[in-house]
Amino acid sequence: MPKATLKLWRSSVTVVSRGLGIKQRLILDAVDERRDELFMGRTHRWRWFNLEMCGFVAAETSRSELVSLRRAVNSLDGILFETAASFPYNYYWFPWRRLWEVGPLDRRGQKLWFRPLPQDAADEDAAEVDLCLRDGLLSDRIDSLPSNDVLRADFGRWFSERREDADLDGFASERWWEGMKGSERGRLLAWIFFGLLPE
Repeated sequence: MPKATLKLWRSSVTVVSRGLGIKQRLILDAVDERRDELFMGRTHRWRWFNLEMCGFVAAETSRSELVSLRRAVNSLDGILFETAASFPYNYYWFPWRRLWEVGPLDRRGQKLWFRPLPQDAADEDAAEVDLCLRDGLLSDRIDSLPSNDVLRADFGRWFSERREDADLDGFASERWWEGMKGSERGRLLAWIFFGLLPE
């Protein structure tokens, strides 16, 4: 089994006796490789993935291949992955409907989102911070995350800045979104939510 797959497989999880299939291993390796990606000084270890982000879906990808890939992901749900059938960054306070300005909200391969289940204490801290942000709270454990992790460096800050909208400086204001395309902020948002790197 590839070394990258072993990283995700190191917990004492029992998989069917036949082991992982080829597509399952390829998906695990792709996720493992992108988990530690660094962009503009940021990390996003507790991120959601989709088949497009992992490089498995293109315009010429057949429907049968897409179904097969989805089946491979779903077979890992609750064992190595958690999955979501719609855009998973559902922080109610974030104006995510504006994200069309920086990335694709609905494309082939984005119908199914997935991320590894917590592997260690760092992942558990990130999961707790993420859960609290969904409920509109800042977890005390946010300070345990790396200072350059997007949950701490960006989401936590944006959550706090939303109160400044009345001054047109808050993150959800028109001013905040001005000049998004091609800007550093736009590139960061595209990478955070869609895994897009600048061409």
